[in-house]
Amino acid sequence: AARRYTLTRNYRSTPAYVNAADRLFTRAPNPFRYEQAPIGFPLIAAATTPVPPPALAADGRGAMVWWWLDKSLGKNGKYIAKDLALTIVVRAVSNEIVRLAAARLPYRSIAVLVRTNSEATAIKGELTAAGVPAVVGGAADVLESDEASELVRLAAAISSPYDARAIASALATRLWGCDAAEIARLASDTGDAGWSRVTERFAAIREIWRVRGVSAAIGSVLIERRTAERLLTLPDGERRMTNVRHVVELLHEASAADGLVLESVGAWLARELSVSNTPERRQQRLETDGEAVQILTIHKAKGLEFDVVFCPTLWSERTAQKAPLNLFPATARDARGYVLDIGSTSHAQRLVESQHEDDAEAQRLAYVALTRAVHRCYIAFGEIGMREAFARSPIGYLLRPTAGESALGALQTMVAASDGTMSFQALERDAAQGVSPVVSIHEPGQVATTLELNRAQLDTWRLSSFTSLVADAPDGPARDVADVTVLAEGAEIATGFRAFPAGTRAGIALHDVFERLDFARASDTQTRSMVRRSLVAHGLSGRPDEVDTRIDDVTGMLERVCRATLPGTGFSLADVPGAAAMREWRFDLSVATTSPRRVADALAAHGSSHAQEYAPLLRTLRESAMPGYLSGVLDLAFEQEGRWWIVDWKSNQLGATDERYAAEVLGDVMMQSHYTLQYHLYLVALHRHLSVRQPGYDP
Repeated sequence: AARRYTLTRNYRSTPAYVNAADRLFTRAPNPFRYEQAPIGFPLIAAATTPVPPPALAADGRGAMVWWWLDKSLGKNGKYIAKDLALTIVVRAVSNEIVRLAAARLPYRSIAVLVRTNSEATAIKGELTAAGVPAVVGGAADVLESDEASELVRLAAAISSPYDARAIASALATRLWGCDAAEIARLASDTGDAGWSRVTERFAAIREIWRVRGVSAAIGSVLIERRTAERLLTLPDGERRMTNVRHVVELLHEASAADGLVLESVGAWLARELSVSNTPERRQQRLETDGEAVQILTIHKAKGLEFDVVFCPTLWSERTAQKAPLNLFPATARDARGYVLDIGSTSHAQRLVESQHEDDAEAQRLAYVALTRAVHRCYIAFGEIGMREAFARSPIGYLLRPTAGESALGALQTMVAASDGTMSFQALERDAAQGVSPVVSIHEPGQVATTLELNRAQLDTWRLSSFTSLVADAPDGPARDVADVTVLAEGAEIATGFRAFPAGTRAGIALHDVFERLDFARASDTQTRSMVRRSLVAHGLSGRPDEVDTRIDDVTGMLERVCRATLPGTGFSLADVPGAAAMREWRFDLSVATTSPRRVADALAAHGSSHAQEYAPLLRTLRESAMPGYLSGVLDLAFEQEGRWWIVDWKSNQLGATDERYAAEVLGDVMMQSHYTLQYHLYLVALHRHLSVRQPGYDP
């Protein structure tokens, strides 16, 4: 472009800091290392005069504070190793922030700018150890966090609730919170109070995941296990909780957008991590927006400003990194565009060009970092790395010692000529760690008063289900699988399918089998294979000598169920086309009230004789006139011969003989277990659905 526009007035920083920055950047004729068309640094004037905080006004330090790391601090006295330099500087940053906080400088007005996530982690760890609240706002990948790994382990156990290894791994996570002794105790106790109870709980969580989604399932774990309370006692607890919420949100998005299923969570994470560049949606979020020091990558700091800025690693120089197969990739641009060269005849020249571009990028980032401060910036520099690597760093390039002049001499000369806008301090090795003072750095305000509310004031709407209505517990699982076992005294020993285990696990397993069953092919070998897989997955295949017999019992039951003529019809399930059925149909029904008494009144006035007989029992449930949503999962709804039908699978064990399953006995169980209420709720949900979705629907 023929025209060039330059901003010569700074509206951010104090005159002292603007003067110091001018003095640093005008030492080099080409401060940005742009070889093709060098860009100079015009002198900038401050447009405003910000009033410094009291903590900075009279502490004797300049607007630009230089921290010097002398080679004498190194092990051999010739230079300081980079790792040691980072350790010394990180401690100096922490101690200076502690000093500023003691002088009542707000943490939120301080930023530490770094190049890499590892540098950010080192700073965060030191500040946490010093009791300084700090948040990392860099580009770290949340899926590489411990919390993401633990959520994958938790998902693996939820998907396979009878896999002992998966369960033990999940129990050992911070999310679940068991220690080794407790896991050993549970593993040794296979009764209801031990391992069996744990596996049943994971099976129940799996149902929540399948019916209501990942957020509800993981949320139930976090609440039940009091995960937040446990994590927040750790020094980095807010960071961990933020990561948990972030990963759960990513899982929810993948489930909604890509159909991610519970069993594929581990594969999903591996696939996501195979992408070399971290997408923005996976970058770690700030764990708090409250009173905390901000630790940011320089890229993230663009456009921001802070009263005090620390630049602890601008002494680090960036060189070409060796890739696998002993290669040094070089990127350059020619007439064809950008080229990645791993060994052509032009590789050496392109490697030099690539290094020049990296140096220019480092210089531009240094400019960004050094222009974020309003009042003060701390810059670390020194004789760091072999072969004077520090001289090739962004700060080393700007200092540009004259012939025969050392880096230390050049720095001290510049500070001495700065008219007090710069100051110099030599850092020490093994400095004692400061501890943040426990003082309030907020302005005094009104005294907070306690807000006391009872539960009724907070209850405005509720998500209910058949299970929660019957159990008198709001927000219970939408899918009912806990079929009741009712055995008469002196009952005969059951054989065949009636000897199948009872309980929640058995109910879940049988529901899964019916969900996958092709009613017209119940006797096929594919059905037998499906039954085997389901029983093994749920830990119900029995002893090795029982497996085939148990599979025979289940497949025989399936054949009888599918061939049997449904009561009041002239057809069986085998006659129902698959396209005419809805399986595991989820609904959320808007209701003005979930009052059992009002439902009982309706059944008594308009129901069948069975419903009228049930109405008095329904009135015994706790009254709840709460508006909200009624959630549920209907096992099967289908259309046949112009009518709609609903089926809900029940696996109640009532006894060993046919008499225990007579119509009058089943009717009594229907009422005592409140299944009569359940099927009426499901009928209302299906009726509302068909009223808006089925053309010409006539109930």
